[in-house]
Amino acid sequence: MKDNQNVKEIEEKLPRGAKKVISENTGLSYNTVCSFFKNKKTSIQTDRKIKIEIKKIIIEYETAI
Repeated sequence: MKDNQNVKEIEEKLPRGAKKVISENTGLSYNTVCSFFKNKKTSIQTDRKIKIEIKKIIIEYETAI
C-alpha cells in the first residue's frame, strides 16, 4: 500500500518532465503514471514498474548534480 506522504516526497525529488519519461520508458500511459502520484489505485505490476523507473531517474539526476 502506498503512503501518500511518501509519494509526495518522491514527487518533489523528481525533475521536471519525469512523469512523461516514466510513461515512455515503462510503456504505461501518462494518465496511469499521474494516477500513481495522485495516490489512486494502480496494480502491483504498475507500481513496481513506476518505482523501478523512479529509482533510475533519481540516481541519474542526483549523480548529474
